[in-house]
Amino acid sequence: EPLRKIKTFASRIKDVGYSPVRSEEFMEKIIGSANKMQSLIENLLAFSQVSNDESTFETVNLNEVLDSVKNDLELLISEKQAVIKCDKLPVITGVNFQMHQLFLNLISNAIKFAREGEPPYIEINAQTLKGPEVPTLESDAQSNNYYFITVSDRGIGFPQEHADKIFEAFHRLNKKGPIAGSGIGLAIVKRIVENHNGIISAEGAPGEGAVFNMYFPLENNN
Repeated sequence: EPLRKIKTFASRIKDVGYSPVRSEEFMEKIIGSANKMQSLIENLLAFSQVSNDESTFETVNLNEVLDSVKNDLELLISEKQAVIKCDKLPVITGVNFQMHQLFLNLISNAIKFAREGEPPYIEINAQTLKGPEVPTLESDAQSNNYYFITVSDRGIGFPQEHADKIFEAFHRLNKKGPIAGSGIGLAIVKRIVENHNGIISAEGAPGEGAVFNMYFPLENNN
């Protein structure tokens, strides 16, 4: 996404009629995006080495993470007229750049797979659940409480029988469709959730959108 910004603003500088002041504004955006790109590359290199070692965790304000993600995606959000509605998110203990990558992938996916002719609508909700309220949770973990965060959209959706397959690396449901994708974004999301000792699941229906359910144990945040 930072590379997309660099290309966009560089092409605008070349357009006839822009004043030096306007061009300087675009140049500042290019420099900012280049710095973001460098940071992203460094973070992805670090991500490949991340383990479940809690010593790497820090305090992460998910509201600030989401603001940063929306800033990264500002061109795409504006172009597609996307609407993002969000509850107040919790402050957790985790890995900041991983949580940034998690929301970046989920939101960009929701925008990419919006229904044709409709602005993307994304809703993010958060609440706290007790262990027994978390589905598929093993009995020895039910004594803990969980942050329950959902990211839902009104996009093209997917068949529910593919709910597990979409988290597999390089698995694409739209292989022959017009929507491009690497097939690794949701695999990264799943790995990040698991690195935070969490659980993720997905719900979908063709033409009705998708919901991603994430459960993060509060025991990480003591």
